[in-house]
Amino acid sequence: MLKQRFYTIPSSIGSYFGVGYLTPEEQLEIDLGIEEREIDNASRDRMELGKKLENATLDFFEDKLGIIITDRNEETLWFYDDKIKGKIDGMTTYNGERTVVECKISNASTGRFTEEINYIMQVQCYMLATETNQALLCGLYQGKPIFEVIYRDEEMINDIKEMTDFIFEVLGGIESFSNYPEHLKKKYSKTTDLVEIHKLPEELSNDAKLLLVYKEQFKDL
Repeated sequence: MLKQRFYTIPSSIGSYFGVGYLTPEEQLEIDLGIEEREIDNASRDRMELGKKLENATLDFFEDKLGIIITDRNEETLWFYDDKIKGKIDGMTTYNGERTVVECKISNASTGRFTEEINYIMQVQCYMLATETNQALLCGLYQGKPIFEVIYRDEEMINDIKEMTDFIFEVLGGIESFSNYPEHLKKKYSKTTDLVEIHKLPEELSNDAKLLLVYKEQFKDL
């Protein structure tokens, strides 16, 4: 039996905004313990390799930036009234400022992780947890070391709090997901909701129905 969460986690908060790897509905099903995220063997191997490369990557950035990275995955943090649970990759002092560190190993072709809103939201969560004003988002992208300093964004943090409050109440059975805060998704997500076939203009509706027929026939081949 899958275990239900009664909290959100920084690495998946982006999914609730429509900017993660899952849709808000898919993430909710996982957090409710209804579904389990399927991970194939190749993806699992990449994740395990990433874990082993992480410390070496942090060592590299220590040397490159002349810093010391402490508290490496040492403590699970409960914060924002225990509604968020996460573990930071490290802490350091960078340019004289106390800084949270997040390390990524990515070969994605979709873009640099330092520019992806999903990861920026993740480090905003960690800045909230550690009461810091900046984060060092660093790691390997397609085999090359990259890094970016991400600064605290109070507007984004407030939006994360609002979404977290909503999801926390949904997980606790107090709120209905039908009241999902669409305004937050529209603010950050570039995706558009699909229009139901019967709401399309007649010509487009007929084309869509025909495509569905072809799809079903293709599946039977």
